[in-house]
Amino acid sequence: MKCSLILFVAFYSAVAANAESSSLPVAEPESVGMSSDRLERMHSLAQQVVDESKHAGIVTVVARRGKLVDLQTYGYRDLNSKAPMTTDSIFRIYSMTKTIVSVAAMVLVEEGKVDIHNPVSEFIPAFADTKVFFGGTTEKPLLKDPDRPITIHHLLTHTSGLTRKNEDGHPVDRMYAANDPIEAPDFDSYIQQVARMPLRFEPGTEFNYGQSIDVLGYVVEKASGQKLEEFLRERIFEPLEMVDTSFSVPKSKRHRLATVYRTVEGKLVALQDLEDFTPGEPLRSFPNGGGGLYSTPGDYLNFAQMLLNKGVLNGERVLGKMTVEFMIENHLGMWDDPTNAFSRSDGFGLGGSLRLYQHSANTLLSQGRFGWGGAATTLYRIDPKEELIVMLFAQHRPIDPYKIFNKYINTVAQAITE
Repeated sequence: MKCSLILFVAFYSAVAANAESSSLPVAEPESVGMSSDRLERMHSLAQQVVDESKHAGIVTVVARRGKLVDLQTYGYRDLNSKAPMTTDSIFRIYSMTKTIVSVAAMVLVEEGKVDIHNPVSEFIPAFADTKVFFGGTTEKPLLKDPDRPITIHHLLTHTSGLTRKNEDGHPVDRMYAANDPIEAPDFDSYIQQVARMPLRFEPGTEFNYGQSIDVLGYVVEKASGQKLEEFLRERIFEPLEMVDTSFSVPKSKRHRLATVYRTVEGKLVALQDLEDFTPGEPLRSFPNGGGGLYSTPGDYLNFAQMLLNKGVLNGERVLGKMTVEFMIENHLGMWDDPTNAFSRSDGFGLGGSLRLYQHSANTLLSQGRFGWGGAATTLYRIDPKEELIVMLFAQHRPIDPYKIFNKYINTVAQAITE
């Protein structure tokens, strides 16, 4: 597989020709304190991954001080057709949806329609009767009333006790595996089924990456009086010019979809050839706030820059300054160990993780850096101290099988010279 790196001058011509990919102005790396020569280490790393057939194609994005300084494509959007990866390719971003839905919830907090410490049952009455598991087995669980109700804050921080299917996990995880609510035929049925499932633990006592944000999407609907997809479009996507972000892809745009792959016996195989997976169609039968969106690198860069700018982009304010500052603080600080379940260096804000401890971190970004990833190997990181945004888009499940995320971040960070 061969895909030559774009030369310096050609890169800026290409970005100018694809200005619709992001509203950020383009600048040379040196003008914002980065080294073009040192960024070549990042390009070489991404190209090597593609050349070794570990990923079909990749898009890498670097922005600093409000400027787009590096945008590169590698390999193919689809191996079968040999369609090259492009900057406007459309990706399944899976859990990077969670940050967007968390922002939507905070818009409603700002409007006084949601209080994050009020019970979820104010918007979804069925949760008033939800029980918590305290012993027994999957087949014969011991259940009781929770000591405290699930709140909006619990949903935002994955401390609600809601979980997800896992046939080899906790007894409640196995209940989800046997009768997964996520397969419900519509949003109302999904919510009613989740509310009947027992909580894995008392709300507010543990971090568990389950279906909290999926339920939060329903709260957004009830609090706003709009369908989730309508609210996201009007309050986030349109103001930020996120023209290709949605829960499904119109047929007129599907030629831009990047194929999702899985590695089978050392070879990349398209996911639609392995399971019931239709590119461009909704992930679920309802707007899946926990992982259902499609997006492009340019669209998501606008969203990330809005967060880095503390709520505003190109004069369009989505959130207030103090709201964004509140979101990127650690909301697990009430525990003796304030880190999340995935990292010994990171806590969790509202919508993503943030760096707490440098001594146990495995990337070179600053304390306070914020971000998240998606199940098909997509990633964004925002470093407020360095005014830096780093993003990588590939399409492979499971996520990051060859552990390129950290290497990629480090090859960007080492290019900062001032």
